[in-house]
Amino acid sequence: MKISKQQVLLTASFLLLSAILAGCSLNTPTKSALPTQTEQTEKPKAEELQINGDISYSTPSEKDIWTPEFKQKFMEGYKKMYPDSEVKTFEDTQKYGYYKFFEVGTITKTPYKNQKLLVIAIPCDGMCFTKDTYRFAYDETTKTLTLLKKHSINSDSYLPVLQAISTKTDSVTNLENLDAPDKILIPGTDKYAELETKDASDMFDSATYNPIEQYSEEYTDKPTGMKIYYNLKSTKEFISDECLRVLLPDGTISIYAFKPDFGKAITDKYSMTAGGCGITGSCYLIADVQDSDLIPARNKSGNIDFYVPKNPKTDKILLDNYDRYKILQEWKVKENPSVKVLSLDEFVTGEPLLYWKDPLGRWSSLINNDIKPMAECGKPVIYLYPQKTMDVSVEVGIDRLTKTIPEYKTGWKVSAQPNGTLYNYDDKQAYPYLFWEGQNKGMLTPTKGSSVKRADLEKFLTDSLDSLGLNRTEKKDFMEFWLSKMLANNEEYFFVSFVGTRDFNKVAPLKISPAPDTLIRVFMYYMPLDKPMRTEKQDLKAIDRNGFTVVEWGGTSSVPWLE
Repeated sequence: MKISKQQVLLTASFLLLSAILAGCSLNTPTKSALPTQTEQTEKPKAEELQINGDISYSTPSEKDIWTPEFKQKFMEGYKKMYPDSEVKTFEDTQKYGYYKFFEVGTITKTPYKNQKLLVIAIPCDGMCFTKDTYRFAYDETTKTLTLLKKHSINSDSYLPVLQAISTKTDSVTNLENLDAPDKILIPGTDKYAELETKDASDMFDSATYNPIEQYSEEYTDKPTGMKIYYNLKSTKEFISDECLRVLLPDGTISIYAFKPDFGKAITDKYSMTAGGCGITGSCYLIADVQDSDLIPARNKSGNIDFYVPKNPKTDKILLDNYDRYKILQEWKVKENPSVKVLSLDEFVTGEPLLYWKDPLGRWSSLINNDIKPMAECGKPVIYLYPQKTMDVSVEVGIDRLTKTIPEYKTGWKVSAQPNGTLYNYDDKQAYPYLFWEGQNKGMLTPTKGSSVKRADLEKFLTDSLDSLGLNRTEKKDFMEFWLSKMLANNEEYFFVSFVGTRDFNKVAPLKISPAPDTLIRVFMYYMPLDKPMRTEKQDLKAIDRNGFTVVEWGGTSSVPWLE
């Protein structure tokens, strides 16, 4: 069964996900009639990836370090982080297992020689694709912790708590190869995959989710001791991506992706990128095509061989993209009658679709940018809720704004009321919110999400927005804008992921003055599908609204939507 247009349009880096995506698995690749990209000779050595230098690893196990003194210090830090929280005791904070330490090995390097290496993975506030992962040196004799900030996630979210129970914070000491390496050797090849998402998931709470148990391939890299997983077990029911999930000896999982050298002549004209606003899908998707279906393409560039369908008029992937192209062009004709709609023969002549084979012998595809318009950041709207009427300035850090209401010059300057009503000083008009659309060249890869049946989409969105804490007005505005656009697609499934405040700040940061006490950003990425993806479900939870609160929602898609 061949994959659909959306799979061709999707690419990149999903993140979703700790390890999200799953799908049609493929058998271990064998020698084929057409050459792979790795007719290798001898597998190279990988001494640069040695991982046991400063750590003697052991099987991760929960470590209960919670002495009465630690609990007291913890609560002091917790109150600094959540001054308005009603939580009274340490036990109340543990209801969701947020503060569980795991012993993963023994440090063999001074100044922490013979101390235990501890890891804690904490779900972030609101929602995000990865947990906040922190690593510590623990002296069992003195019962003291040292936060190894250099080897912890680059987030200060929980530092008030973790520093409260730490004797010190060490931002200098480097433990050799404790972190995920920047690249790994792809199993059985002479090619490398690059680190896409660090600390994407952990195996510590495997009772609820095991992000690698669905993969059929396990390769232990002898020089590093890491286990590499790829190819899904299912061969019929799900969609497959090419990501490599790597289980590190400390029990964390990172995601790696092969970055092919297509050459400038190809990258200027073709793309794997899906979605807009810097949001993409997970790595590139695997196309269910056979060598016998393809012939060499005219286009040549870089060190990759390209192929096109031997019989374009029966290639479902190409035909699906031609259908999408026609819909978009016919829509453009309504505004400009001079726009031409190519016939299928004319469409095929331009080689709109190129197939290429990855180092593991799996086919994927590129699509001509001329027939794949970029979807934008779709209607992000910003609500301002101050505790009293006040002047507020707002700026959006995006590469290109394509539409704003009110008009955006160097930003917006408004008078905001507690009920959310805004008075714009520039045009002297009142607005319920600030509106913007734009494009961004950056990249954010979702690594978690849900596969949703078409019939269940409305309920899923409603329940998700409730879980995220949007109020009645915000939820109504969101549903009115997005539900009809999503259902305008004909596919029976949707992959849906919500990007939270921490992650969306990387794509389109907001500069707000005075700074809000609470910032809640909810951004949806969706991809229509003919069949579901096996995914790691997101933990959607609301952020308490305290003080001056700013709420924003928006979205983008793997395919353009029609207004």
